[in-house]
This record gives sequence, structure tokens and C-alpha cells, in this order.
Amino acid sequence: MAILTFRHKGVERFFLRGTTAGIQTKHARRLRLILGRLNVAREPRDMSLPGLDLHPHVPLLRSQCRQC
Repeated sequence: MAILTFRHKGVERFFLRGTTAGIQTKHARRLRLILGRLNVAREPRDMSLPGLDLHPHVPLLRSQCRQC
């Protein structure tokens, strides 16, 4: 379940090069933890770490989605 694409160029640069240009510096530590874990996760439950407070993905109805 490796990361295939990024929606945010700043996050992509941070993941690939480690540069914080394009993201808020205060988010770098947590983002590094999440991206590292996401990159090696084989299934969604691999992302359940204490303190991450990630919620399960719940698909939105098309009428509720702002991007659709």
C-alpha cells in the first residue's frame, strides 16, 4: 500500500526530498510520521497508532462532496 500520488505538491516535496517549503513547519514532525507509516502500511489497520487520531475513511455522497 505504498503512496502512489499526492494531491499537494508541498507534501510530495516533503516526502521525496525532506524540504518543508510548501508545508507549515509546525506540521513537519507529524506529517513525517504519518507519511512514513503510510508508505509501509499493508492494510488500513496498520495506520492505527496511538496519538494519530486518524478516522476511518467514509465515502461521501456526490451531493456532499465539494470537489465533485
